Amino acid sequence: MDAENKRDGGKEEMKETAFLAAAMAVFGAMSCAGGEQQHAFPDVRLEQNETALSLSINGKRYVPLIFAFARTHYVARGADFDYVNDVVYKQIRQLYDVGVRIFNPCMPEIGYGPDGKFDYTNFDIVMQRLVEVCPEAFYILRIVIPPPPLPKDEQILVSRRPGDTSDAQASQIFDQISLFSETYRDYAPGAMAAVMAHIASHPYSERIIGTVICGAGFEWNWGNPSAPWGLMMDISPTVTREFGRWLERKYDTVEALRAAWGDTAVELTSPPLPGLEDRTLSDIGGFRDSSRPSSRWIQDFLDCYNDQPNRLLVPIFDRVAEDGPPLFHGVFGLATMNTSYGGVQTMPGVFTPILEHPALKFIVCCLTYGDRKAGGVSVYMNTAIKSHELHGKMSIGEADIRPSTASDGWNEASIDDAVASMRREFAAMLLCRRHGIWYFDMPGGWFDRPELLEEISNQLQVGKAVMDVPHTNVAETLVVFENRSWKYFGLADHKLELKTVWSGENQQVFTDMTQSNIENLMRLGAPNDAVVAEDFMRPDLGDYKLVIFPFSFIVDPDTRAEIHRRVESGATALFLYAAGITDGATASTDNMQRLLGMHVRVDGPEQLVATLDAEVAERYAIDYDDRTLGNPKAGHFRYDIDDPAVTPLARYADGAVAAGTIQRGKGRIILAATPTASPALYKLAARIAGVHLYCDTDDALYASGEFLVLHTRTAEKKRLRFPRVVPWVEEVFSGEQLGRDVRELTVELPAKTTAVYRLGENVPDAEQETNQ
Repeated sequence: MDAENKRDGGKEEMKETAFLAAAMAVFGAMSCAGGEQQHAFPDVRLEQNETALSLSINGKRYVPLIFAFARTHYVARGADFDYVNDVVYKQIRQLYDVGVRIFNPCMPEIGYGPDGKFDYTNFDIVMQRLVEVCPEAFYILRIVIPPPPLPKDEQILVSRRPGDTSDAQASQIFDQISLFSETYRDYAPGAMAAVMAHIASHPYSERIIGTVICGAGFEWNWGNPSAPWGLMMDISPTVTREFGRWLERKYDTVEALRAAWGDTAVELTSPPLPGLEDRTLSDIGGFRDSSRPSSRWIQDFLDCYNDQPNRLLVPIFDRVAEDGPPLFHGVFGLATMNTSYGGVQTMPGVFTPILEHPALKFIVCCLTYGDRKAGGVSVYMNTAIKSHELHGKMSIGEADIRPSTASDGWNEASIDDAVASMRREFAAMLLCRRHGIWYFDMPGGWFDRPELLEEISNQLQVGKAVMDVPHTNVAETLVVFENRSWKYFGLADHKLELKTVWSGENQQVFTDMTQSNIENLMRLGAPNDAVVAEDFMRPDLGDYKLVIFPFSFIVDPDTRAEIHRRVESGATALFLYAAGITDGATASTDNMQRLLGMHVRVDGPEQLVATLDAEVAERYAIDYDDRTLGNPKAGHFRYDIDDPAVTPLARYADGAVAAGTIQRGKGRIILAATPTASPALYKLAARIAGVHLYCDTDDALYASGEFLVLHTRTAEKKRLRFPRVVPWVEEVFSGEQLGRDVRELTVELPAKTTAVYRLGENVPDAEQETNQ
């Protein structure tokens, strides 16, 4: 496919201007399929009772265990697909037969007919076949909103270095549409309304409970470039135009812009775009000081660039709410972590416009691609589940477990390992958090092994049995994700050249600060809540003993005051790396001191590894042979705590203090200046804060007042301690009774296994036990 993005593979090419005019006329104001019979959608409700969510369809509650599959979408990637007889229908029927009643198919791409209207031929065949095969199932359709042919200057063009034509290239991922496209922004809401109206004109609408609303083009899931593309950015002419309009709204006059940027030649109509090498520069310790003109340019661009998904999504959801019934609509993404280097700077940094939208019902994100296999942990790219609850949204984890039948490098070693990982995801998300998951089968056939089908059947039975069990949030630890921080992060410890952009040390620092930190946190031995930073100031957030800020490099004065209020009232705040180095206006170690109450200096670049003090570890019963903080493979700017008032907790090899704590009011502030923490550090912070630890080992642990989930890394005896006397404890899947009126249990489990314990309130009588 070339840069002109010719569509419909072999059909006679239309003139884009005429085609676009026809398409806009058809879809721009369309809200129903005129003259066609309209069929009812199901009555879908997402209800929230305090922190417990329930999904009901036509008055009946359903376990939000969903099966997702991509096979029907593969035609868009050039793969053969028989829309009537493909093997996917047999595989979906197997899931249906074991009890799955909600499916998420990736729908075929909607094309265009010669009259400028959408061509739904393949879309309709797939839906009709699915309803034939699984007649009582319901569907959440993953739909790519089809773009019209666009003017060339609104098609995606990506580059590391704007202006260098040898580096620039057109994206060939899905459709070549820029998120900055003015045409697509005006067109997409009406196009989505047209798709929903078409669905309503068919009997299969009675099985459609919602959609995953996807965009199109290079950034089609509303994030921004990832993987190798994350090193690039969109440099199409429409980006420059939108950036100019954004600057005019902010600065009003070109004179004000020139003063802010220190550039007497810049024009509002054609502002320059910063390339990768510009975005890697820093003013202090790897971060930019936006008070400096050279950095103000980059900050302005990132502020503008990162808000484009919201500018597209909000009007689409406005139209969905205006035209249709309140279905179960959601989006994929809103990532609070992005494991791709470079793309971190160009990811959405503001979440509340979408989280607050009444038409949005769920957010779905996939597992991280790190510690995800059996023996690992449950962590999704958007793990701010407490924020989802605060806004009345369901979090759905895309648990794309890769069974041993897969062969893509992420597959499990055995069927038993796949079952253990699947059970971990089910128990962590559905039982302990009362949210949802879907298992995602990409090529088709991953989950048709009898053992995996049996596991899904068992999970559904457990889910139904506990549907009416109350849910109690027992988390004493809060994690705050401040994605706006990345707009100030310079990525590297030097001005990058393209040949070194994937250098191991710089890549590792970023992965440490995001993925590794949160994966390690799941081995704390206690549950946690997580919010995006925009929700930290909410009065209904509640109190926590330990508040963790893994990458809060920007802390504005109001947020700083709220942190201090919580600490002075008795909470412990744990910060990592260059916490609070910018307040949004300036960047300096003075800002860090105002936040932390301790003096910090920045050195390096150097190796970023330290060791937990042996006496500290003994005092707080941190029984780990490896007391390492940081990563020996990572090198970046080094932050040292240089303050005699601070109690040292860890030191670098040269004796400089790498982690320390200081009293403030009734609470404490801890800074671990290495970019990454460890289970040992998290347990130390929890003990200082008085958080109840259910387990001392570094196994993955999740808990509510009613369930405790332990997913083991190693085979050994595990001592479980409860914060209260538990009337009865039972392993959910085996039915084994472990104890009555217990405060503590010792269990012996093999490595890479998932144990799910029901913590009952009232002891069941003999008749109930017999019936069970």
